[in-house]
Amino acid sequence: RKVWVAVDPTWEKTTGGIDYFRSSDLKHFSFVFHGESSTQPLSPGSYKFGAEPSKDVFVTLGGKPEFINNNLEVDTKIVSVIPLIKYRLIVNIYNKGQSAIYNDKLKILFDGKKYYEENIESLLPFSNNRLELSIPFSLFGKNSPNDIFIIYHNLSKDVKGVKKQMVIGSVLLFFSVVSFVLIYFIFRFRSLKYFLQFIRDEKLSN
Repeated sequence: RKVWVAVDPTWEKTTGGIDYFRSSDLKHFSFVFHGESSTQPLSPGSYKFGAEPSKDVFVTLGGKPEFINNNLEVDTKIVSVIPLIKYRLIVNIYNKGQSAIYNDKLKILFDGKKYYEENIESLLPFSNNRLELSIPFSLFGKNSPNDIFIIYHNLSKDVKGVKKQMVIGSVLLFFSVVSFVLIYFIFRFRSLKYFLQFIRDEKLSN
């Protein structure tokens, strides 16, 4: 490529084996990078005017803001994996703020009892964390939770009406099975009736 490459003359002996020329961090400043030219562009501070050069580049550390708003949002969805039988809870946590959250726990409570807990190592700005959980299912919602409570950092959300959805699914499943059984027996009964009528007609004809 015919460009200049920065080289550490001490072969990283003074940095503990860390190559600061090919990577960056928050402890060092790079005022300029040279490409095809070894002298241009000039680094800030090298532009001196007048007979008495003075310091014209100042680097200071900024202070922390008094209040950091992470602007967290949570989106929940209950989906049916197997219609009317198997349900899953999908939780998406969005960090729409400008600061990251490290090592905080996500807790899921079913009817006030801890059902799931996970340590999220990092939730970076403008990123999201997705979680899927199976919801206990039983006939007419006997073992299904009524409320689901989600807690993460300073965020909490209550999902209500879960058992109602399970009960509706159970009722629909029950009536579907009963209807299928009734239709099956009605069909079998009519088939048997026609078969017996056919035997009877055969005997009369003979």
